[in-house]
Amino acid sequence: DLQSLRGLVSDPIIDEWRHSDAELKQGVDRRLLEVRQLGLFWAVAKVDDDGDAAVWVTPLLRVTEKYTSQRDETEWWEVRRLHKWTFKRIIDSDLAHGPSDWQVV
Repeated sequence: DLQSLRGLVSDPIIDEWRHSDAELKQGVDRRLLEVRQLGLFWAVAKVDDDGDAAVWVTPLLRVTEKYTSQRDETEWWEVRRLHKWTFKRIIDSDLAHGPSDWQVV
């Protein structure tokens, strides 16, 4: 459900995921069964290349997905993957604006 990511991930990234998801779904139905955070792989707070204070977080996630053929629903398979994505959030020094959305980097 990409809608639930609004406010956590920037809109351009959500739109990109939505577009790529539609291309991947041709002929196959995909369902996310489980996402489990196994821990933090890496986290740091520092000044980025643009001089902005920022936080980077890389969680380690175990994801279980189920794929079903659209031609034959009895034909299905499960995939379990490990994901390691790095997210960045710029911390605005002007507290009235608050921090930026999380971005995948």
